[in-house]
Amino acid sequence: MASQRLNGPRARTAWRMLLLGLAISSILLIVLARQLEGANWSRFWSILANLDGRVLVIPIAAWTASSLLRPWRWQMIFPKRQQPRFLSSFGALSAGNMANNILPLRGGDVLRCFLVETGTSLTRASMALATLGLEKLLDGFALLAILLFSFIFMSPPQWLGRLSLISAITFGCALAGAVVLHYRTRAFLEFVRSSFRLLRIDSLGDRIATLLEWFAQGLEAVSSPLLISELAVLTLLIWAADAVAIWGLALALQVSVSIPGAAIISAIVGLSLMIPSAPGFVGTYEFFSVAAIRLLGVEFAGAMALTVLMHAWSVLCTTIIGVAGLWACGANFSRLIHGHAEVPVGD
Repeated sequence: MASQRLNGPRARTAWRMLLLGLAISSILLIVLARQLEGANWSRFWSILANLDGRVLVIPIAAWTASSLLRPWRWQMIFPKRQQPRFLSSFGALSAGNMANNILPLRGGDVLRCFLVETGTSLTRASMALATLGLEKLLDGFALLAILLFSFIFMSPPQWLGRLSLISAITFGCALAGAVVLHYRTRAFLEFVRSSFRLLRIDSLGDRIATLLEWFAQGLEAVSSPLLISELAVLTLLIWAADAVAIWGLALALQVSVSIPGAAIISAIVGLSLMIPSAPGFVGTYEFFSVAAIRLLGVEFAGAMALTVLMHAWSVLCTTIIGVAGLWACGANFSRLIHGHAEVPVGD
């Protein structure tokens, strides 16, 4: 009965967030469409038509490297006694990234936290969510560092300064909360239990406290400076690979973008994807990608052509690697849809 009562509010919240994402994506697409008026469409199609397929070996190699480094890093974030096998983390992460192409609000990220374990344990999924949070913090601070470094060599527009500021505040608060929860776990859990006791719903308080306790276990990495350093190096390698992939795609189109410039594009697009949007990041991706490429002095037709190729490449690669991930970890689409996917976990 209690779960039925909660389903209504949860469903309404999910629909509201979906509508918010669709509204934001629609607004950004409208703003971008206004820029398309009078655009040199013949130039746009000419750039795409002259794609040099031989150069695509560069982004293929870069995406392959990134696809292997990301699950390795996620595996390392887990507490040692709870670490999944690499094949499990690879399969779950790849499937989650593929699901992000069709689920709103990065729903695939949450999905992979259930896939990486047995798919039936809510407490273990809570721990996986904590590791996901640390992963996003590492990515966020790396992207902010790239942008702040780029500010030394260029005067950022107002919108980019605001995006950086909002991102810094968001990631800073999240990091502070993670540190407090990890180092003051018992006090925090006792506060939760006592609060629910006052409301005379002790059983619910105990359940939430148990989930938070598992969540806190997933934050174990924050107490190890050596592990954080190793994760930081992996994070830099991941985003370097992404920058090389963008540079390779630009090279294939003969659009003038340097590797440092590609890193800036990757950082801006990466940070913009935390904004609620439609499934597949439609609208958000295009708006901020074109804006980032234009900052580098690329003509609008070239920026639009590179953006279209980047987004199509991202969807194609995540789909191919996602299918491979599902096959590798023994899951299949029918079991995934019904929420019964099982992924092998190491001891």
